[in-house]
Amino acid sequence: MTTKNLNRFVAAVICLLQLCIATSDDLILSSNNTADDDLTLTSHSSVTIAATTPCLNNSTYKYTLKKKSFSCKKIRFREDRRLALCQVAEVSAQCPQTCGKCCDDDPTYVFPLKWKSSKLQNCFWISRNTLAKEYRRSNFCNGFNTYNGSTIRNKCPNACGVCKSEVAVVP
Repeated sequence: MTTKNLNRFVAAVICLLQLCIATSDDLILSSNNTADDDLTLTSHSSVTIAATTPCLNNSTYKYTLKKKSFSCKKIRFREDRRLALCQVAEVSAQCPQTCGKCCDDDPTYVFPLKWKSSKLQNCFWISRNTLAKEYRRSNFCNGFNTYNGSTIRNKCPNACGVCKSEVAVVP
C-alpha cells in the first residue's frame, strides 16, 4: 500500500470512528488496483465509504499581483480581496477552502490544549461536544492560536465554523 493510500485509509477510519457510522469492528479494505488505486472501506453493516483526499488549501502557494504576493490564508483574511482573487482559476484551484469550494478540516492536524500542553487534540474535538462547542471555538479558533506553523482555524475551518461561500471563477 502506498503512503498516499495509507493516508486515505487512515482518514476513512478516523471518519468512521469519529462519526460512529459503522458498528462493526470488522472492516474490510478493498482496492480496484487502478492507477488511482481508490480504496473502499466496508463494514459488515453494509456501510461503504470511499476514501478521498481532503480538500485543503495549498500551504505553499503564493499568488503574485502587482509585485505583491498573497498566500491562501492572506487572500481569505480580507473579504474584498477574496472575492476578487478567487475569480482567478489558478487561485481557486490552489485555495479551494478560501474560495468556498469546500470546507474540510485537515485530518492530520493536532494542537495542544492550553492548560495541558502535552495533550494533543484534533479538529473534531472542537465541535464534537455540542455544549462545549462555542466555548472551544472562542478559545481555540481565534486568529492568535498557532501550532505547527498554522492557526487552528486555518487547519480546522469546518470545526471552527469559518467556512466561506463559494466564489465563481470568471473565464
